[in-house]
Amino acid sequence: MKKTIAVILSIAVAGLFGENLVKQGDFTQLKNLNGHAMTNGGRASVFTEDYTWNKCAKLEIDKVVKTAKNTELTAACIWLGCDSKNGGFPVKPDTTYRFTVELKGSRPLRVTIGANLWEAGKGVWQGKAVRSSIGSVNISSEWKKYSGTFKTGKKSAKAALQIQMWHDTQYGPHKFKVGDYVLIDNVTVEETRTQMNAAPAAQIPEVPAKKSALITDTAEAVRDFRVLRDAAKKSELTSFSVRKKDNALQISIECQEPGKIVVGKGVWDGDAVEIFFVRNGRIMQFAASAGGALFSTDKLPWKADCRVEKDKWSVAAEIPFSSLGGKLENGDTISFNLARQRLNAKEFLTWSDLKESFHESDRFGMLVMGDYGAAFEKQYGKKLAGSGRDAYEKACAAEETERLKRKFAKLAKRKFAAVPVPVTGNFAVPFVPDEVFDPVEKIDLNVAVNELKALPVAVMNLTDKTADYRVILETDEKYIGSYGLKDFPAEKIIQRFAVRFKDNDKDAGSLRYDPLPKIGEACTISVPPKEAGLVWFDFDSSDVKPGVYRGRLRIIPLSEPASWTPQGNYHNRKYTGEMQDIPVTLTVRNAVLPKDPPIPMNFFQWATAEGFFRGMVQCGSREFGLNPWNFKFRKTGRGKLDLSGTAGMKAQLKSLRSQLEWAKKYQIKPAFFIGFGAYGVCKQSYGAECWGDWIRGVKKFMNENGVPDSDYIIETWDEPRDKDMPEILKSHQAAKQAEPTVRLEVTLAHWTPSIAHIKALKGYIDAWCLWGTQYFEAPFKAVFEDYRKSGTALWHYMCSTSMRENLFRYYRRIPWTAAYYDLDAAYMFWFMDNYGGIGASDWKVATAGGICYRSFDNYIPSIRYMAIREGVTDLKYLSLVKDPVRKRAYLKRLYITNAHDPKEPDRVRE
Repeated sequence: MKKTIAVILSIAVAGLFGENLVKQGDFTQLKNLNGHAMTNGGRASVFTEDYTWNKCAKLEIDKVVKTAKNTELTAACIWLGCDSKNGGFPVKPDTTYRFTVELKGSRPLRVTIGANLWEAGKGVWQGKAVRSSIGSVNISSEWKKYSGTFKTGKKSAKAALQIQMWHDTQYGPHKFKVGDYVLIDNVTVEETRTQMNAAPAAQIPEVPAKKSALITDTAEAVRDFRVLRDAAKKSELTSFSVRKKDNALQISIECQEPGKIVVGKGVWDGDAVEIFFVRNGRIMQFAASAGGALFSTDKLPWKADCRVEKDKWSVAAEIPFSSLGGKLENGDTISFNLARQRLNAKEFLTWSDLKESFHESDRFGMLVMGDYGAAFEKQYGKKLAGSGRDAYEKACAAEETERLKRKFAKLAKRKFAAVPVPVTGNFAVPFVPDEVFDPVEKIDLNVAVNELKALPVAVMNLTDKTADYRVILETDEKYIGSYGLKDFPAEKIIQRFAVRFKDNDKDAGSLRYDPLPKIGEACTISVPPKEAGLVWFDFDSSDVKPGVYRGRLRIIPLSEPASWTPQGNYHNRKYTGEMQDIPVTLTVRNAVLPKDPPIPMNFFQWATAEGFFRGMVQCGSREFGLNPWNFKFRKTGRGKLDLSGTAGMKAQLKSLRSQLEWAKKYQIKPAFFIGFGAYGVCKQSYGAECWGDWIRGVKKFMNENGVPDSDYIIETWDEPRDKDMPEILKSHQAAKQAEPTVRLEVTLAHWTPSIAHIKALKGYIDAWCLWGTQYFEAPFKAVFEDYRKSGTALWHYMCSTSMRENLFRYYRRIPWTAAYYDLDAAYMFWFMDNYGGIGASDWKVATAGGICYRSFDNYIPSIRYMAIREGVTDLKYLSLVKDPVRKRAYLKRLYITNAHDPKEPDRVRE
């Protein structure tokens, strides 16, 4: 629905950018790249990822070329939006275009992003390559989003986005090898424009018809299925019919299978069908496998008989109305979809017209009880012209289109629009979220007890001048309310606003909303013309009683005319103007989240002020840093340190005691991380021969200040190379000989040591902190599984220094990775930049890893911080599921099956 709406309304889709010039930039409907891309070296193809089945483009180094200079050249280049007959997409001369693209490498690689330009009449091999604003970038084996701009020449007529890997050994040893590849997805190229144009109501397209099926005693079989993520591919291998029997629905499903029927033990281990219903905002899912395994949301009662025959299998399901929220009467409708997993064919089938995920409930079709005419009259209060499924679907679509036109005709007269936006949306500037094209009439929020709930609200300025707005959340009194929601503790609501900030220091025009300071006492924001500003509310439901709390979001434009006129007597007044009130309802449900995270989300860092500490705690951190450089001892001789005095450790003592005090205040049990690279610190300060004494000194200091050996760990080496591994083993053996109970940890980066070297540390290491996910797959998986069985802790960390990382794919997923691979903790580098001191570089340069900003001793969260916090909260919700099989199924939905769907975590929470 949103993609339909986004092309309409008083602010045309053109917006500050034009249409996407790269057709099929998500590659989901392509079988090959013919007509959509071509190579200038290397090999390119459409590629489907394992596990997620995400379709994307793949650019691969396929050979090494000998040059005339007797050097070796490795190169692969793809032009996206280009074909051999027509060249690239049309562009205007001397014009700036903005692009976005997601990239993922077979391993860490450096690639160049630019454009290829053609003048009118030139052949495809007569173009000219130009640099983009971001030039070369480092990609990893995780998806990452890049955005930038390029400018066309004075005579340019066509262009294509260019992704290139290139290296000649005249400039040094090989950087690429045959088989290296980059995956490419979600490509957009749009013209940058300076204003947004009005779109007449006539341009509002019709709302697409939703599929429907009848529930009767003699229902006919429905078989118009299609392949998920490939709208053009139809399938008649699946059929279903729905009947009413007493107080239940009977659904008969037949799955023809010309290939192999995969019968697994679990629901999703083999071929399976999934039945979805939505009623009163609740999604109810029922799944059955060819092998007879069953699943239902919240263990809702149902039964199904699954049978496998030659070339087909079938399901006879019976779902009581009590599991669907109540009985269905004649003319009632319920949102419905039926989906199928063909495991051997690697194919998903769906009856409803879904795009990416089985859980896109707004695209579900309808089951109609008994009679299409009765259903239409119940829905719209008028008679259905005609009869049958086709007439009903077309009439419903026409009615919804008229509703949409009325809705936007009303909005077209407004000077601004306000609407909630997702926490993991796109906050790049200019900020024009799709959601403003679908304005809300109310805001309903659901939270559990002990949840931190974010409510980001975009305020769109529809005028041609910068405007200021007062944005407040208040109780619903006649003229002026109290701060917050009625009966909800006001001190547990924080209002913030987003600040525009550069997301790198190379492209001056690349800004995004990121810092979220508390809003001023006037609660006002300033918004540029034809763009949106962002206000952010944070609700803390810790120890709040379950119940319904109400108020209103009030937006007052400070530059628009208004009146405040008497009605009858002096004190009775009427407001006339552009002010808007949106009712807000916060329901605290009778579900209690744990206050401690099921899996800690740590940041390798110490807190220098209480605000920093509180922010780390609220984001799931239970481990706090100590700087190894602050362990200062006096060297008394070769290999000897004086461990008796603490005069040189005042800074460390203050840091430790402060963090212990704050931990007590916030009622958490803290652990401590002594890093980075403690062995290197000791070696540089005192010599490697003093390492044993240094370990003894750290133990003595920690124990004397109330921290047992079990509550701290020493990172001995940080991201070592394979050549360092023999010295690591030697240093760990020395440390364990000095103090066997002191815990030691090594952090491994994306460059991997040999398996033999990793195995050699067994018995001398207490934890591994491992980058990405490569160490949890072959060939490393078996090695670290063996470490896990022996009691060694396994952690996962990410360490991108780019602010442009995708809020959903990167930040929110970090805690999920630890959960999916059953790890002991998740880590991220780091909480706040520490270049020149914690927070010293904030506001001056783009952050390089830090997710918070320092303002004196106050911490200011970023939107990226909020995305990670959402991931931590997701795991708290999952912890409420006590059945390990169900919990694993939910986690698989989050992390694998619907990994590209930003709405999936909220569906799982429900």
